[in-house]
Amino acid sequence: MSFETFELFKKELNISIEPVILLIFGIFMLIFGVVLFKIHTGELPYSPDSTYGVFLVLVCIQIILTNKNPFEFSNNLLIVCICIIGAIIGMIACFIPSIMISMIQPIVGVFLFIGGISQILSLIFSKNKGRIWFYESKLLRNMTIVLSIVYIITIILGLITLFPVFANDYFTATFLIIIGISLFLSAYYIEKVNNLYPVSNEEMNKSRDNNEGRFSSSLFKKYTLSSSNTILITLAILLITLGFLLFPVLLGLIGFSPDGQLGLLLVITAIQIIAVGSTSFGDYKRSLTLVLVGVIFASMGIFACIVPNVLTSHIHLLIQLSEYQ
Repeated sequence: MSFETFELFKKELNISIEPVILLIFGIFMLIFGVVLFKIHTGELPYSPDSTYGVFLVLVCIQIILTNKNPFEFSNNLLIVCICIIGAIIGMIACFIPSIMISMIQPIVGVFLFIGGISQILSLIFSKNKGRIWFYESKLLRNMTIVLSIVYIITIILGLITLFPVFANDYFTATFLIIIGISLFLSAYYIEKVNNLYPVSNEEMNKSRDNNEGRFSSSLFKKYTLSSSNTILITLAILLITLGFLLFPVLLGLIGFSPDGQLGLLLVITAIQIIAVGSTSFGDYKRSLTLVLVGVIFASMGIFACIVPNVLTSHIHLLIQLSEYQ
């Protein structure tokens, strides 16, 4: 390895939080799409509870971290509380198999369907979005096209989740792979746009704030959390939820999924590493090396949530190493 390559891996990366979350979502969709072919043939086991659970947790983290949601409102205390409840539901689905599937699958389906429709309509009809972006520059045009693909496939996946009998696994897997690749491209274009057009982001935030001016209650006032605090709160909720659930588990009243628990913990750890550069060994500047480590952690955690009983021992070792100081 040359000196220039070594320096590239050490160089600090100034990545905003939204592309980080989109990267994690892209990994989730791509892995799910690839393994779904093997799941369909019966070569790999499948845990729908943990799959929908980790997705719901990621959605809630995304809304809190990025201060963005499908309905174009800045985060307020009500939205944060709803996200915390949603994260708890997702965690329970990851921890306890076959207990939340009847609830969490419709929740995820409705969110995908309504969220996709809301986003594509906003992209098309908003005065400061797609109609301007498409003619502004090649970069913004490409971003508009990629985002349109993401939103349209999101709507399709929402319908598939709500009505799974109308689509087979190969059809679903193909769309998952396409949206996974599109999310990677979205992360790239959004990061480029954030660097080139920082003023436009501020203006969009102001427009969302103006939409909320009619709400006077403190419940609807803007409420933001830093990335590090969001991760800490998520980890605290995870541990508290796990602690409560362990009582009936130890009494033999309900089952327990170690894959879902360890996989979800590894995914949250990956977000912590990539987003804020925080590890159990200390805080570091975000570099290409740190991002790659986070991607590996996220990939293994997501795989464990989707496909149980395959990587359990490896993930348990990674968790132990990450907690060793």
